[in-house]
Amino acid sequence: MASNTTGYQWQVDQGAGYTNISNGAPYSGATTATLTITGATARMNGYIYRVIASGLATPDAASNGATLTVNSPPSIIAQPSSSTIAAGGNTTFSVLASNTTGYQWQVDQGAGYTNISNGAPYSGATTATLTITGATARMNGYIYRVIASGLATPDAASNGATLTVNSPPSIIAQPSSSTIAAGGNTTFSVLASNTTGYQWQVDQGAGYTNISNGAPYSGATTATLTITGATARMNGYIYRVIASGLATPDAASNGATLTVNSPPSIIAQPSSSTIAAGGNTTFSVLASNTTGYQWQVDQGAGYTNISNGAPYSGATTATLKITGATAGMNGYIYRVIASGLATPYAVSNGAALTVNSPPTVTGVTNGGSYNVDKTIMFNKGTATLNGSAFISGSTVSAEGYYTLVVTDAAGNSTAVSFIIDKTAPVVSGVTNGGLYNVNKTITFNEGTATLNGS
Repeated sequence: MASNTTGYQWQVDQGAGYTNISNGAPYSGATTATLTITGATARMNGYIYRVIASGLATPDAASNGATLTVNSPPSIIAQPSSSTIAAGGNTTFSVLASNTTGYQWQVDQGAGYTNISNGAPYSGATTATLTITGATARMNGYIYRVIASGLATPDAASNGATLTVNSPPSIIAQPSSSTIAAGGNTTFSVLASNTTGYQWQVDQGAGYTNISNGAPYSGATTATLTITGATARMNGYIYRVIASGLATPDAASNGATLTVNSPPSIIAQPSSSTIAAGGNTTFSVLASNTTGYQWQVDQGAGYTNISNGAPYSGATTATLKITGATAGMNGYIYRVIASGLATPYAVSNGAALTVNSPPTVTGVTNGGSYNVDKTIMFNKGTATLNGSAFISGSTVSAEGYYTLVVTDAAGNSTAVSFIIDKTAPVVSGVTNGGLYNVNKTITFNEGTATLNGS
């Protein structure tokens, strides 16, 4: 308020000294007691205004300067950045803003933004930096932003920044053990979550070591390990996979065992056997990698399977037993088929059965009685007659009781007992050509008799 005035002139100092103001946006009333500013801009912040009051006398009166403060609304200068951490980890979201007097962080869990209050896992919810301590897996995908407020409106909302919480890898489906034949192929597979890579390992008996691609392995760093052409030496190897991800610890699967079945193999062949007719024997085999046996016999027309039943037992075991072999079985050939979990089956060598028959004696029969000289022959072996050596083809002439024993090289023997009796029986009570008028009692000293044919 001024006295003794006849006029006013408002001036502005924009930083380089005062200059007169003319009416025109944003100014009006530039030559009145009241300067009106309409639609002040942010650049006018800090301008200093004064008025020069003039009158009928000099000097003119200059008022004190009055500063114009123009508050701009908040503005985000640097947006918060998305963050990726492991479950249980810590992170921060920060913003750089101007013209602010306060901050309010918000989170969108999937249903829209809501204000965050301080309290685990959050701190700094009303500052320029939001701190998250011990993030959980369920927070994965949460979106964070800040509302920056100031002395002027509108408030400034930052862009959303996504929190990625990486959980450690987890095995969902374990690899299964596998059984194959030598030379066969197989795979070991795993199903895992939160993975970025795989490394298959093998334990050959001294602990797990990493597998590299190269025969017999492929897919060593994938979810499926392929084995092509497994060898017998790989039997019992144990396989597992290490699944890695963006978070630790890595996940190790259970071990899965590889069983490689080798085909059967004959270690010890059956041996041929020689026995006497009626005797017993066995044929045995020693084999590896077997689950079963089948004995076969070749009777002269090729091999056929043997079933248990006289004279055979143990037809499907490692030892075939023959009980009471007959002479007709002489020359039979026996072999075994050893089966296993892998092919081909193993076939043993053939083993011959020799059944020795006892010597055959001709010229006399056991229990025979003869009244003439007898020439005796036998087909094999050596003989004794009543304990003395006897040569085949020799003739026995003397009367007497004889026992011939013939023994062959296998120990088979034939015994024949016989009698040489050249003396006619003696008849008593009657004489040849005699006539009798009384009853006669007739006796004879040996043999049998007929009277008139009866």
